[in-house]
Amino acid sequence: RGGHAVPPHPVWLRLPLDMLHLAMAAIWVGGLIQLIAYLRHDAVTIEHVERYSRWMAFVVAILVATGLYAAYVEIGLDRAALADTTYGRLVVVKSILLIGIVPLALLNRRRNVPGLRGANGAQPNEARRQLRRYVLGEIALLLAVVAATAALIQTPPARVSVEAGLVDADIAFASGAHAQLVLDP
Repeated sequence: RGGHAVPPHPVWLRLPLDMLHLAMAAIWVGGLIQLIAYLRHDAVTIEHVERYSRWMAFVVAILVATGLYAAYVEIGLDRAALADTTYGRLVVVKSILLIGIVPLALLNRRRNVPGLRGANGAQPNEARRQLRRYVLGEIALLLAVVAATAALIQTPPARVSVEAGLVDADIAFASGAHAQLVLDP
């Protein structure tokens, strides 16, 4: 019953939403990595960057919505589950990192992308360099989000930590194997 790996009930809803969440994260990270490579070699047109920017707004909106649902399922509306559990604190860290990415993405979309066309007196070459810097910043923050997610996956959900009578234990065997034991009265 731990983390992202095994969705709680209702599985029919949570599992597809988790898959959608993972797909959107992969599209965002992969798209940024591809964009930075294309920008480095001047192999992308302004139209491609504008189209990418529009699609990423949609991708990020779906990513945030599915992430909020997953956090609600795993934490609920219990303030103690959010603040007093490792899982809850990791969700807060992940959220803060994502919130840190938003200004970079908005500046890219509103200033650097139009600057590629020379809008508002911007120099296209300087706008391209600035766009590369901001995309690198987004990638760096997203790598931190991935690291927080890796820790989150290995952490028992907040609802497990605060549920009375629930036992969640990791058992290590001499052979090196591990088993997770969950007893739910």
